[in-house]
Amino acid sequence: MEQQNQTLQSQNSTTFSHSATASVTVVIPDFKIALSSSSLTVAPGSSENVTVTLTSLNGFSGTVSLTFTLSSPGPQVTFSHPSVTLSSRGSVSSTLTVSAASSGSYSSPVPQGNYSVNVTGTSGSLVHSATVALTVGSSSGAGALPTSAIIGVGIASVVAVVAAIVYFLRRRPRTKT
Repeated sequence: MEQQNQTLQSQNSTTFSHSATASVTVVIPDFKIALSSSSLTVAPGSSENVTVTLTSLNGFSGTVSLTFTLSSPGPQVTFSHPSVTLSSRGSVSSTLTVSAASSGSYSSPVPQGNYSVNVTGTSGSLVHSATVALTVGSSSGAGALPTSAIIGVGIASVVAVVAAIVYFLRRRPRTKT
């Protein structure tokens, strides 16, 4: 809301003159954008959600388009509703899903690290944004083991067990018949 003082003057051809000052408040319909969380941690291979809530201000009603900008390539980002309609004095939500899963059988995994997702709502000349700080990796700070390391440990364990069985079977005294 913007408040201004305006002075009105009227004068006729004779000597009568009047003036008055009035305070005028200009109300501009608008909307605001809010996120359920300003930070998000996504484990490799999984996805997490943030709720994007749009709220009407000063009687705004109309369609708001939602877009995002990712600080660098990697995670996949989608909206449940990329375009929403706000009613006067209402609010509406869309779910922002961030995925750190590989997108195909030959694609590489999403690099672990820090990203930012800038969410923007646009309706005509009205533009508002909010940002989510995104971490791809474990929340404890310890990095997840790559699949190849897990498989390697599993194979090494099996080989060790088989070797132990063979060793003990060969050491066992044989009975003569």
